[in-house]
Amino acid sequence: MSLRWQILAAAVLLAVAPLVAAIVTIRFGVADDVTELDTARVESRLQRVLDELDRQDRHLATLLDALAETIAGDNTFRLAATGGRDDLRDYLLDYAPRQLALMDLDMLLIQDPRGEVVSSGHFREAEGELEPTLPRLLERAPGGRALMPVRTPAGSLLALARSRPFGLAGETWHLTGGMRLDEAS
Repeated sequence: MSLRWQILAAAVLLAVAPLVAAIVTIRFGVADDVTELDTARVESRLQRVLDELDRQDRHLATLLDALAETIAGDNTFRLAATGGRDDLRDYLLDYAPRQLALMDLDMLLIQDPRGEVVSSGHFREAEGELEPTLPRLLERAPGGRALMPVRTPAGSLLALARSRPFGLAGETWHLTGGMRLDEAS
C-alpha cells in the first residue's frame, strides 16, 4: 500500500471514528432521556386521570346520598314502591328518568330488596329485570366503584358506577348511578 493510501485510510479512520462514537453516545443518551421524559409524561397523565376519576366518584357518591335522602322523604315514592298502588305505577316508572335529568347522571337504577329494577333512568325497558348481583359487585369493587358498560336505547356507554343502599319500609333497596366516561363526556 502506498503512502497516499495509508494517509487516506488514516484520514478516513480519524474522521469516521469520532463521528461513530458521537452517534452511538448521542443515540443511547438521547434514547434514555426521551424514555425518561415519556415515562414522566405518561405517569403525569395517568395521575390526572386517576384524580379526575376520584373527583367524579366523590361527586357521584354525593348525588346518590342526596337521592337516597330525597326518596326517604318522598311519601308518594314509598306508596308507589311498597303500597301496591297501581295508580302510582307511572310515578314509579318515571322517577329515575326525572332524577337522572335533575342530577346530571347518565345511568340510574332503583332496585327493590329482591334486586328487581323498579325504575331505570337510562333504559326504561330495564324495569322489571332482576339484577340482584349488581349492587353487591359494585360494593365489593375497590373503593365501591367500577367502570362498566351500560346499555341505553342508543347503544352502550362506558360509565363510572357505584351503588348505594337505602332503607325503605324496613328493607334495603339500592340505587345504582353512573356517569359517562367515554368519548361523549
